Amino acid sequence: MVEGLSRCENTLKTQSRMIEGLTTKMGAVEKIVCEGWKEDHIKAGSSTDVPEANKSDGDKAKEDKAEESKAAETSPKPIRMTT
Repeated sequence: MVEGLSRCENTLKTQSRMIEGLTTKMGAVEKIVCEGWKEDHIKAGSSTDVPEANKSDGDKAKEDKAEESKAAETSPKPIRMTT
């Protein structure tokens, strides 16, 4: 039983080191992506235009809702018939 606990403890330590390494790598990747995104904006000459590939799902959903509400405002209202 003690051997089993020792193996589990060693496995957890190994997994912890692996997770720390992956976290470090992810941080580096995020930094590279952010720098590339900034470069794209500088090259495009606009800080407000976000390429579709860089938009999050939340941004796209907000745009869709804005378009729907704008369409609703401009669409003709139904005429109510009164008797």
